[in-house]
This record gives sequence, structure tokens and C-alpha cells, in this order.
Amino acid sequence: MLRHLHIRNYALIKKLDIDFDKGFSAITGETGAGKSIMIGALNLLAGQRADTKVLLEDAEKCVIEATFDISLYCLSKLFESLDLDYSDECVIRREISRSGKSRAFVNDSPVQLSVMKEVASHLFDIHSQHQNLLLNDPSFLLGFVDAIAGNDKEREDYRLAYNDYLKAKREYDNFIKNAGKDSGEADYWRYQLEQISNAKLRDGEQEELEEELNVLTHAEEIKTGIYSISELFDSDDGGILTALKKQVGIASSLQQLFPQANALGDRLESAYLELKDIAYEVSGLADDVTFDQERLENVNARLDLIYSLQQKFHAATIADLLHLADDISAKLSAIENYDEQKELLEKQLASAHAEAENAASALGNSRSTVFESISNEIETVLHGLGMPNGKVKIVSQTKAELSPSGKDELSMLFTANKNRELQDASQVASGGELARLMLAVKSIICRVRVLPTIIFDEIDTGVSGEIAAKMGDMMKEMGQRMQVLSITHLPQIAAKGARQYKVYKEDDGDSTATNIRLLDDGQRVNELALMLSGNTITQAAIDNAKELLRNE
Repeated sequence: MLRHLHIRNYALIKKLDIDFDKGFSAITGETGAGKSIMIGALNLLAGQRADTKVLLEDAEKCVIEATFDISLYCLSKLFESLDLDYSDECVIRREISRSGKSRAFVNDSPVQLSVMKEVASHLFDIHSQHQNLLLNDPSFLLGFVDAIAGNDKEREDYRLAYNDYLKAKREYDNFIKNAGKDSGEADYWRYQLEQISNAKLRDGEQEELEEELNVLTHAEEIKTGIYSISELFDSDDGGILTALKKQVGIASSLQQLFPQANALGDRLESAYLELKDIAYEVSGLADDVTFDQERLENVNARLDLIYSLQQKFHAATIADLLHLADDISAKLSAIENYDEQKELLEKQLASAHAEAENAASALGNSRSTVFESISNEIETVLHGLGMPNGKVKIVSQTKAELSPSGKDELSMLFTANKNRELQDASQVASGGELARLMLAVKSIICRVRVLPTIIFDEIDTGVSGEIAAKMGDMMKEMGQRMQVLSITHLPQIAAKGARQYKVYKEDDGDSTATNIRLLDDGQRVNELALMLSGNTITQAAIDNAKELLRNE
């Protein structure tokens, strides 16, 4: 629920700070005092686009910030999905600068406006007169009916089945779309595959050939170097091995005369054996290096073929060429097996469609079972709101095609008079009747689902007297389950609130500013009396105001 609202430099508001409490509270004030300004500020928190015209004159930045207690809303998963830190207290803030830059924050973390809009939709609901037209919105009616039906399982089953159907349809459509295109390119693909296949490529072959080419190209240089190393070990005039072998013998003969020579002899022996092994390996390397002109030409020719294929097919390696060949083979296989693949995809699509149709039917049944009870509940509310002959009927038409919400298209039929045909509520209901219809809908929803703070913005237009009092009773009842704020011009509704706030203008001589304050008991009597009598407060109006409050 909304705990605190802070507004600075917005429209006629220099600075406003107000605390709110649970239950039903009324917000009143003279016409033009600025009640609509507060709604405008809250709409900015709801994600509405901003205009620099909303800034107070000469102000560089306006700020709207609201603090909510969300401990009962079960929003931790929503915050996690939006990558936001969750706590039971949520602060959303909007800042708009003179330059036109707008910034949004949730719990002091900067967010995209779309994220703020998503969060705000779970925190408060501004119900204004134009929202009555939602009765003509099939998606709103679906949401209302689903809330009463409690059909979360059926909706989730349908969502999964519908997504599977869409996936199967995309696969089938893409196959049909590409089949004709692919068949036209089949000859070209066969030509490409033939070129790659005829090359008989082997992964890793290029690296081996390039290494061999390097050896063949520098064969003489390599062989000369190896011979030079080999002569170091064993030459006609005695190499290093001969000399070292002699020193090993000398060290061995010293061992009995000079014990320290033992270690020296072992090390010389080890060095001799290691160098002997190296000499043997060098000798073998010399035999391996042979200049072969024919082999050099063959390696060059093979590499030229590989390089040309890589350039032609824009491939970096032989592995890329082999992968391309596999792709082409798969495409040609699909073309050659077109009929079989088409039949398989058709079966998959038909199966997915049947599953989605069954799920849509189950979802539709879950909805239709509550149509009568919903209609009866709304009629009961309407009868209590001064429409004794009011009749309501929820009807459903089946869509030709599946949609994200199923195949049901709902509408609400209504008549306020006896012996009149029921017609679409949004077409035949007056403003006052629509207001009462929507109030009935909201009051029913709040009985079965925890709703966020709801703010009624003068939805009592077109009603008065006893009917207004009954609307106030309904808001008061809703306030037992949720936080309800009602901006109203009717004293009968205002008196029903546990608290009453007054929006007013202050004139300091240089400028005019809008503000709001919580009224104490005495101030509340005067405010209600003013609403009852107009500009001049009479004793009768004061007595009437006290009577209104006593009856609560």
C-alpha cells in the first residue's frame, strides 16, 4: 500500500509530503485546487511519458517519489525477473529535468521506464472515468473472469500448448517457405559439394602439408646444419664423444686415490650417455631430410587446391570446408526427402494444434462456469447502488483462430430497465451507470485477489445523494481488504472514509501553489459542510456534516 508521497516542482506543487494509511481514505478539494495534478504525478510513476511543461515555473527539475509497503503482494519473483533487489518497502521515483531528460528509479536503482511501468502496475491502480471504457475491452473482461474462476492451471496449460503450437507452425511455415527456394539452388549446391568432396580433404591436413613444405623448401639448409652438429660428436680427428669417453676413464681411475672424484665420474658418465643419445638422434634426422623436387611440387599443388577452395567458399580452415559440405549435404537431403519431411511436420503441427484446441476448450469451460455467478454478483451490487432493474450478462463468442488468451471473446451485456434487451454495456450505459458497473467489478475482484492500492479519480460523476452514499459504503468495504483512495466531490462518499485529505491552493502574493493536508475531526466537519452548502457554511450544513460522520 502507498505509505508516503513526495512531489517537488511539479505543475503547481512546490513541495508536497503526505503520509497515507490502510483502509479507505477520501481526498477532497474545490474544483481547480489541484486534485488532478496529484493524479498526473502518480501517472508519471506509472510510466506515462513526461513533458517539460509539467515542471514548476523556473524549476530545473521535478521529482515524484512514492513509498509502498509491498509485504503482502508476493512480488519477490517479479523483482528477481527484473534484476532488482527486493525488500518489503519499495520506493519508486521519477525525475524530469528542464532539458527534457527523464530518469526512473526503483529502490534507488536506475531503471528503464518500461521497468518502472511494470513495477508500478503491481503497486497501484488509478481508476478514472475513462477507465470505465475497459468494460468494452475483451482482455480486461478476460482478466476479470479469470480472477474469479481461479483458473491458473488451465491458463498455464493453455500457454504451454499454445507456445508449442506456434513453434510447430513456425517450423512448418519456414520449411514450406524455404523448400522452393532451396530446390532452385539444388544444382548449385551439388556443384559446390562435388568440388569439396572431390578434394578428399582431411582435417589437420593443411597444417601437416605446410610444415612439410617448409622442410622441403629448406632441405639443404637443414641438412647442412644437422651435419655440422653431427661432426661435433664424431669427426675423423676425434669428436666430443671420443674426448668425453677418455675423461670418463680418467675420472674412474681417480676414484681410489681421490674419493671426491666419484661424483665427478658419475656426472661425466651421465653427460656422455646423454650426448651419445643426442648424436644418434641427430644422425637419424639427417637421414630423414631429403630434397625431393617431385614431392615439393605435389605438396605445392595440394596446398594450392586447399587455398583456392578456402578462398572460394570463404573458409578459414579445412574444418570449415568440411562443415560446409555437411550443411550442403543436409540441405540436399531435405530436398530429396521433401515429401517425407513435409508429412512429418504436418503431423507435428496437427498434433500441436489439437493439443492447443483441447487446452483452449478446457480454459473456456473454466470461464463459462462462473459467468452466471459473476452476473448475479454484479446485479446484486447494482441493485444496492440504486439500479433495482439492472441486469448483466457475461457472454462469450468463440474466435475462429487460437490467440494468446485462448478462443474466448467476452463481452458484458447490460440494461438498467425492465423489459429491455441486454446490449453491450459500454454502448448503452450512461456515465453514472458505467461508474457503478466498474465499481462493482473492482469490488468483486478484491474479494478473491490481493489487489494493489486503488485510486478512484472522481468515478462518482453522474451520481449523487443516496447512491453516492452506497458507493461510499462499497469503497469502505473494499478498504477492509486493500488500500482505497477516492478523489471525490461528493460529501456522502467523503464521509465514509476513515480519513479525509484536503487538496487546496495557497497564494503567497507572488505565486500560487497546490498542497494537501490530513484533516482533523473539526476540519473535516467544516470541509464536509462546505461541500454540502457551497461557498457559505451554514449551521444546517455543519449539522448535516456531523450527522454524515456519525452514521459512519
